[in-house]
Amino acid sequence: MVFGADDLGAWLVGLLADAGSKKLTALVLGSEQERALRQAGAAAVQDTVLELRPAGGTRAEELAMVIGQVFTEPAPKALMAGCATMLEGLRAGIAGQLDPLDDPRRTGTEQSSAELLGVSAAVLAERLTTHLVREIMLRGSGGSPLTPLAAQLSHDATYLQGERIENLLRQLAREVIEAVTRLNTIPTTAPAGDYTPTPNKIKNDPPETDRGELPPGGTPSALPKRPDVEPAAPLRELSPELREAADVVAADEAARAAGDDPD
Repeated sequence: MVFGADDLGAWLVGLLADAGSKKLTALVLGSEQERALRQAGAAAVQDTVLELRPAGGTRAEELAMVIGQVFTEPAPKALMAGCATMLEGLRAGIAGQLDPLDDPRRTGTEQSSAELLGVSAAVLAERLTTHLVREIMLRGSGGSPLTPLAAQLSHDATYLQGERIENLLRQLAREVIEAVTRLNTIPTTAPAGDYTPTPNKIKNDPPETDRGELPPGGTPSALPKRPDVEPAAPLRELSPELREAADVVAADEAARAAGDDPD
């Protein structure tokens, strides 16, 4: 067992208890669930340390010890209130516990704990969360005390991925509409003014004079015709799909302007 690895498991038990009170999970913690959570937490810390410190030794022990120390403090009670899913709360909670590692004022030196460790708090939080979720999924896949939590996290991941895709589609629709609007403002006729063509360099054409004119008896084949400007068809009509996307974006922007977030 990596030194300090059990602290993450104990912290996780408290986080899930708070999540249950906020109705983010229906998991009922008992002695078997708590034991399984502590084991998953210990394995996640060990996997994280092995990934970031594959050579082991003193630096690996220091990293494990620091992780253990930051998770001795419980998660803030207000943390889960701002999260829509258990997975969001887990990510935010781990990031919040590790965030002070980037603050040099806590060490009393000009360097933060993260700088001394050689890994930022953001990277450490991302890797630790990834390993923890993976451990819970693996341990809960075969019918175990962690099966309900694994199912909850899988559902949350699907929900959050759907939200990200929806937001990307809204952004894409907004950009398409802006591009179409810009196209509709482009002039479709050539600007008025004098047009002075330049003679083409065509083999066997008569030589040009110093003023760019043809010599007597020359043919006008060397002079290009003024190009005909074909007005582009203005893109003023949107397809039904883009119009539907535009309506969604317009409704979203109107709701945000009114202070009513539709999400």
